[in-house]
Amino acid sequence: MQLITITHTEERIRNTLYGLLLFGYTARALQIFSFNPLQHLFSDPLRHWTHASEPLHAGPMAFFDPVGYQLWLSVVQKLTAGDPLLVAFYTITLAWLTPWLWYRAFRALAISRSLCLLGWAVLTWLPSWLAIYSYFMTETLFLPLLGGAIWLSLRAKRKQTKDAFALAVLFWTLASLVRGIAAPMAAASLFWVWWRQSDKLLKAFIGVLVAGFLLGPVAYRNYQQVGLWSPFGNSWLNRIYAVSGRKTIEMELVKEGAFWLYGYSSPSIDAKIFSPLSEWQSQRDGLLKIKVDLSRKAFDWEKEYNASALNNTSGLYWENALFLFVGPSWPDNDSAQTFARLQIAGRWFWLPLFLAVLAWSCKDWRACRRQPLIWILIVVWFYFQCLTLLTVNEGRYRKPFEGLLISQILLLVDYRRNKSIHG
Repeated sequence: MQLITITHTEERIRNTLYGLLLFGYTARALQIFSFNPLQHLFSDPLRHWTHASEPLHAGPMAFFDPVGYQLWLSVVQKLTAGDPLLVAFYTITLAWLTPWLWYRAFRALAISRSLCLLGWAVLTWLPSWLAIYSYFMTETLFLPLLGGAIWLSLRAKRKQTKDAFALAVLFWTLASLVRGIAAPMAAASLFWVWWRQSDKLLKAFIGVLVAGFLLGPVAYRNYQQVGLWSPFGNSWLNRIYAVSGRKTIEMELVKEGAFWLYGYSSPSIDAKIFSPLSEWQSQRDGLLKIKVDLSRKAFDWEKEYNASALNNTSGLYWENALFLFVGPSWPDNDSAQTFARLQIAGRWFWLPLFLAVLAWSCKDWRACRRQPLIWILIVVWFYFQCLTLLTVNEGRYRKPFEGLLISQILLLVDYRRNKSIHG
C-alpha cells in the first residue's frame, strides 16, 4: 500500500512539473513576442546583426569573435529576410531547445526522472536564461550547444561507438566556434570520454578529423584576414584590455594602407554591482590607446600586451571575480522587462550557492566520483573564466555556470536520495 502511495505522489509531482514546463515554454514565447530581438539593435546585438548581414565583410572587428554565432545569425537573416515574426519564430525555437537539451544531459547523467523534470523546469523558468533571448547575443546559441555537448559526451561514454564519439566532438567544436571558453571545456570533456573508450587510436583520429574539418578552414580564414592562426577569433583585444587596468581602450588598426579606429569599454566598468547596498564601482580608469599593424601578424599585439600590462594585477583579478559572480547580466537588464528585473535580483544567489555546492560536493565526493563530468566542467570553467585575465568579465558570462551548478545540485540530491533508499 505504501508503494502505491509513493507512486501516486511521484505522479502528482511529475504532472505538476509538466504543467510548469507548459507555462514556462509559453512564457518563453511571450517574452520573445513582447520583446523581439529586432527591437534591441544596439551595441553588441547590432554588431552581431550587422556582421551577419555581411558575411564576406573583411573589417577586423568581424574577426574578434568566434565565427559560429555570426554564421547562425546569417542563416536566420536569409530564412527570415528580417521579418520580425519569422525572427521571433526562429528565436523561440532556439529558446525552447535550450532547456530541453540540458534535460537530455540530466537524463544521460542517470538522475531520477522526477529530478530531471525538476531541472528542466528550473532552467525553463530561470530568468537569466530567458530574458537573454530578446537580444542577438552569443549566449543564445552557446547555451543549447553546451547542453547538447554534455548530453552527447555522456552518450558517447555509454555507447562506446565511433559515431557517438564523433557526434560529441562535433557539438563541442560547434560550441567552441560560438564561445572560446568552450575550447578548454571541450578538451577536458572529450579527453575524459576518450580515456574510457575502446579503439582509442581510431577514435582519436576521428575526433581530430571532425574538429580539424571545422576549425582548420576558420583558422586559415583568420590568418588570411588578420594574420592570426586562431579558429576562435582574435583574443588579443580582450587580453590587452583586461591586464591594462584602463576603463576604455582605443585601437588604431592598419593593414596595407587601410585604416580602422575602434573604441571599447566593458559594461561592467560603470555597473554598481553591489547596489543598493553599496555604490562601489570598478577602480579601472583612463584611456588606453594601442596601434597595431595587422600585416605584422601577432607581433604588434604581443608588443602592446607587454607594454600595457600592469606590474601588479592582483586587484584586477578580484574585480574580475566580482564582475563574474555578482554583476548583473547585460544587455538583458532592461528594467521594463519582468524577467530582466528578476535576473538582476537573482545575481546575489549564485556565489553563496556555489560555495554551498562546493562544500556539499566535498562532503559527498563519491557522487562526484560516480559522475565526474559536471564537476570537471565546473573546475575548467572556473579556472579559465574566473582565475585568468583573458577578458574583463561580465555577468552574462556566468550563464553556462548556472546550468552546470544546477546539474551538480541534481546529481548530489539524487546521490542522497539513492543513499537513503538503499541504506
